[in-house]
Amino acid sequence: LYEALSALLYREWRTSKRRKLVGETYALSDCQMDGGGRSILWRPDDLVESALPDRKAAIRLVSPTAFKSGGKQVSLFPEPGLVWGGIARRLEKLAPGLPVDPDTVGRLNELRVSRYHLGTRQLEFPGFVMKGVQGRIAYDAPPSWRKPALRTLAILLQAAPFLGVGTKTAHGMGQCRLWKESP
Repeated sequence: LYEALSALLYREWRTSKRRKLVGETYALSDCQMDGGGRSILWRPDDLVESALPDRKAAIRLVSPTAFKSGGKQVSLFPEPGLVWGGIARRLEKLAPGLPVDPDTVGRLNELRVSRYHLGTRQLEFPGFVMKGVQGRIAYDAPPSWRKPALRTLAILLQAAPFLGVGTKTAHGMGQCRLWKESP
C-alpha cells in the first residue's frame, strides 16, 4: 500500500494533476522533507542517484528491531546478513531492475560490525509480546570489496530508512535512519 500511495503521490507532485481523495480534490504542489533532509516519497532511481560507494554503512535503529533467523527463531543482534540481506530481498521485490549485484548480496555476511551502542526493549502487541533492539550500529566492508560491491552496499543503505529492517515492520518495528558516525 505504501509503495502504491508513494507512486501515486510522487506522480501527482511531478505532473500537478488533481486527484480525489475521500471526496476532496487536492493537488500536490510541493514535497515536504523530513528532518533528515530526505523525501518521504521516493522512486527506486532516487536510491541509485544518492548511493555513494563507501566502505562504511551505519544505521540508527529508532524503533525496536528483531530479526528472523531460520524460520521462527528470532535474533536480537543485527548480524550483517540479517540486516542487509533482508533489505536486499525487499528491494528486489519492489524494484527488481536496480543495479544490485547478486554476488555482493551473497557475501553480505563478510561485513564486520565496527561499532555499536544497542539496548533492548520489549513491545506489547495485542496477543503477543516481542523484544527488539534499538541503537546505533556501523558495518565495515572488507578490503577485498571493489566499487560494484560498495555501490550495492550504498544502495541498500539508502533503501534502509524506506524499507525498514528486520521483522514486524508493518507493526512499527525496524524503523531506521542513516547514522553519520563521528570519528
